[in-house]
Amino acid sequence: MNILSNAIDALLDQKAHSVKSKQIIIDTINIDDIYIKVAIRDNGYGIPSEIKNKLFDPFFTTKPVGKGTGLGLSIYYQIVDKH
Repeated sequence: MNILSNAIDALLDQKAHSVKSKQIIIDTINIDDIYIKVAIRDNGYGIPSEIKNKLFDPFFTTKPVGKGTGLGLSIYYQIVDKH
């Protein structure tokens, strides 16, 4: 939910963006009987390279204090790290 919420906020904040129709696209693919793949993408500017190394930090946000909870990627990182 954090990823979708942040994508919406980012697209809404891009007032000067030249894209006529702002989009968030969610694809699900059945890999086999056990696995599925979920891909989320949008047509916004993207993540600046100078903050990409912070994406998995707990509670990292580019929003003002009290306005953001982070992307939620630290939870995924911990799951992958433990396995």
